[in-house]
Amino acid sequence: MVRLTLSLLVLWLVAGCAGAAPEPTNYALASNGATITGPTNCSSCAGQPPIANDGSFHGFAWAYLRTPTVVRFAEPQTINVVEMLLHDQRARWYQYRVQVSEDAKDWQTVAEHTTGRPRGWRSMRFKPTRCRFVKLVFTGTNVPAQSYHVVEIGAFHIANSATRSPLHKAYEAWEKHRKRTSYEVLLHYLGPNAAMTAEQRRRAMALPRGERALIDLDGDGDPDIADFVDTDPKHTVRPMLVRAIDDDDDMGADGAPDLDSDLYIADWRGNGRIDRAVDYWDHDGDGDGDRMDIYYPPNTWHGNYVEVVVIRDVGDDNKMWWTRNYEYQQGPCQWKSDFNGDEAFCMFYYDTALDQFVPHLEAPFTHHDLDDDGVSELTIQFLGRGSTLTSIRLSYDADNDSHPTRRRRDYDFSFNCTGTLPVPADKSTSDLLRTGDSTQPWLDWAYAPDLARGGEWRSCRLCWDEVDHNVNPASKHERDHERWEGVGGYAMREGNKRWETDADYSGRMQLYYWPADRRLHLFGAETGYIAIDYNHDYKVDAHIRYKDEDGDGFFDYYSYDADNDKRPEHVVRTPGAKCELVPINYDQFVIRYRKWVQGALSENADIITALTSALGAPERSPVEDWWRRGRLEGFYAGKKLGSSAEARRYYQDLIREELFLQAREQFSTQPWWAEFLEAYDAAQYSRAAGILTPRP
Repeated sequence: MVRLTLSLLVLWLVAGCAGAAPEPTNYALASNGATITGPTNCSSCAGQPPIANDGSFHGFAWAYLRTPTVVRFAEPQTINVVEMLLHDQRARWYQYRVQVSEDAKDWQTVAEHTTGRPRGWRSMRFKPTRCRFVKLVFTGTNVPAQSYHVVEIGAFHIANSATRSPLHKAYEAWEKHRKRTSYEVLLHYLGPNAAMTAEQRRRAMALPRGERALIDLDGDGDPDIADFVDTDPKHTVRPMLVRAIDDDDDMGADGAPDLDSDLYIADWRGNGRIDRAVDYWDHDGDGDGDRMDIYYPPNTWHGNYVEVVVIRDVGDDNKMWWTRNYEYQQGPCQWKSDFNGDEAFCMFYYDTALDQFVPHLEAPFTHHDLDDDGVSELTIQFLGRGSTLTSIRLSYDADNDSHPTRRRRDYDFSFNCTGTLPVPADKSTSDLLRTGDSTQPWLDWAYAPDLARGGEWRSCRLCWDEVDHNVNPASKHERDHERWEGVGGYAMREGNKRWETDADYSGRMQLYYWPADRRLHLFGAETGYIAIDYNHDYKVDAHIRYKDEDGDGFFDYYSYDADNDKRPEHVVRTPGAKCELVPINYDQFVIRYRKWVQGALSENADIITALTSALGAPERSPVEDWWRRGRLEGFYAGKKLGSSAEARRYYQDLIREELFLQAREQFSTQPWWAEFLEAYDAAQYSRAAGILTPRP
């Protein structure tokens, strides 16, 4: 009797001292030594295949129907339950059968669901069978690509049919968690102290403006929470009820929050709902903010989901985004925010199926200070979703004339590429949010330039700002600010930008110098153009077109259409001419580019002087008339254009072409014209001027 009692006691202790049976073992789990073969693709997660036996419901492995999934246990086991979660986004269904084997040669079917529309959570029970391998053979689906998607798989021996597996319990908890309302999601990510009680809200609203209601959470005698009405005049919502949570325990007795490690939660109009939140982080402990996270409820920014944008002050210049109403609003905030130096930000949306913040839209946007002067000479906008990028705009300050106060965003050209670019796991970063949850990975700032330039893109367009005035002229406010996004990505209503298209990405984002027009061009571009709007009235006055007629990657055709009637007045062809590829090693690139611009200015001046002298009393071109008088009399940025070497060169080019057409009309029958034309079409303008000057 004593022996029996002791045996029962031992069994009870083994069962967990509560009479409960031990949890069934998941023999398919990677941490239990199981491996998966078959799928080589992995989506919506940071890991690599097989993601489907990692014990997590984040991400899924996928393969085409012809490729089965095979699970190999660490050792042979007796099982009678196989469970899996199929990714059922957009009502996907999958037909399949489950087979088991001891040697991966002789297979026995233990469950078959090859009819109907099986989807979501699947649990298959069968008689206990000894095996070491489980194979999922998918036979049909409504997925157009004829592929299947497995989130997680488990294999168990469960004697009691009423017992749920640990995977099933985890799935039920995850599903409940996934079905939270968007507001519950927001509250979760802001933490347990984010929301005020009704009494706390009434107390804060009743305080005299400028005073704060303080809460000491940890009993150390200093406040950890300050509730107050923010009266800063920059806010346009009134009243602006704010809860500030001190995360680094440095709040003074007056409850004044700071911008290093505090969370600000904004309740617009004090109605008890959280409308926005801004979370500051001091990662290096130097007392200033190194990161800020801005939270948005659904339907307040980009879509019907909770969003957060993570902003990193990579260069530690203690500048980040300026907010109004505790949010970033592009109109009032963009010019007061810091998009200079070394900076990065990434936008995320909350994916309910994955229960995680997923990168989307600008994912990321990086700024790079290449010479340590406090401004960015390179900026890259990556557009995409998850770990897949679909386009980039990579913009450079070609002549390095940006300035911390006067010219903070003076980008001159951009590469605009489209295609599909996966972000490798070893080039990724992620952010722990205040609750300890991690965002999905996104491209690390340090690897952004190399990944952008090394991508296998589908196409590339070059955009070059010929007048050094990259603004949005449609807005009286924005026309005074060059775009922080770089060149070519914002809707502009005027021309004067050079566009070149490499439709098959054969040139791989390389530039070359073409002596025929003394400009840098996109290697591999088949065509290019400039829509000339010399007086900035949003009407195209003339057109320049480029072509690569022999398909060698270099332009060999240039045309000038003086009246935009699609019948060019001047055509230059340079078939077979090989040009110099120009690597963007920034310091040397800047030196060479400045030299080319100054050389063009000098030679343009020579030929314009010579043409004017030869013509005697040339007809004053509208371009020259506007440049000399109209620019200063009526154009808001006239002085800016006049101080820019690039703009002066552009207008010189247009004036030169107008004078050339007049000279051709007058002198083309002269015996010296052929020699002059040969020099002129080769852009050897000083030589051409020498041929022209002695002429009466």
